[in-house]
Amino acid sequence: MNIRVVLLSVLVAASSASAWYLSRNEQSVVATPSSSVLDGLAQQSDAIEYVKIESATKVVFEAKRDEGKWQATHLDSAQRFPVDTKALSTLIRKLAQATIVEKKTENEKLYPRLGVEDPKRDGAESMLLTLEDAEQQWQLIVGNVSKSRRGQFIRHPDQSASYLIDKTVSLPLSSAEWLNKRILPATMQELNEARFWQPEKQELVISQSSDESLQWQAGSVEGEQVQTFPASSLSYPGILAQALEDIFAFNYLQVAPFSQADWETQRLAGKVDMTLLDGERILVEVSAANELDQYQVHFDMPESPSWVSDWVFTVSGYQGRAFLLSSEAITGAAGQ
Repeated sequence: MNIRVVLLSVLVAASSASAWYLSRNEQSVVATPSSSVLDGLAQQSDAIEYVKIESATKVVFEAKRDEGKWQATHLDSAQRFPVDTKALSTLIRKLAQATIVEKKTENEKLYPRLGVEDPKRDGAESMLLTLEDAEQQWQLIVGNVSKSRRGQFIRHPDQSASYLIDKTVSLPLSSAEWLNKRILPATMQELNEARFWQPEKQELVISQSSDESLQWQAGSVEGEQVQTFPASSLSYPGILAQALEDIFAFNYLQVAPFSQADWETQRLAGKVDMTLLDGERILVEVSAANELDQYQVHFDMPESPSWVSDWVFTVSGYQGRAFLLSSEAITGAAGQ
């Protein structure tokens, strides 16, 4: 028999065998049902009313649902702070849908490679997640995302085996990350006037313009009168609107309960008195910057008390300086 015919027959047989093996293997994988990560969570995901996320050093996030509203409880034992419900609902939904792809190591010494070590151990990078409804509790140690970015490693606290799941979940890295970011109880469109005060500087006023060609006008307080700046003296057109946008696009780094006694020990860098179109006022006090160039900001609404008055917000230098506006800053006089 021709040697070429023999070789061709062998190749065809090998190819057929490989195809049969792959087909059989694929069928077996498809036929094997995937296990859910947290048994029963899919049926109870809408009933979850408590979530806690812990690192090796602290409770990073904790929240309870009361009358349908999620409130953070990790900032203070008595006071509550509104939660970013989108981040929280995304976490619950992903865990409810997640399934186990494959079993990984049971060797405790190898846990740190996957990030599924005991979260209470010093230096642990894992996070302990707790979910509860009215009758049941689920716990999960959440580890590293896989190198392919197509899954994440997890381990149940009472089990030695670790697993790769088919979902990746985002967890907060700071105590403020999953909190509501909408803080100011008004919008820029509702503002009528803002007065900016700083030590040893003339008081600056930005207000709704009576000139239809301008939305905002600025001036300095001299005695009891406001001397309006001509538009030509401003650093550039739109600087007033930009300055106000920087205030109302408020963003914070950390938040802590407000204490009047502690706040009175702060050295103030400035104040802002904002009056809304309906006559309500928002009073803002800004502390001097710390060594990290961060400021602390406190809001108060004397006529219509708001929950925001119960908190002090730590902000970046850029955000803090937005409240420390002066005539020199908007006219460019400081650089002349």
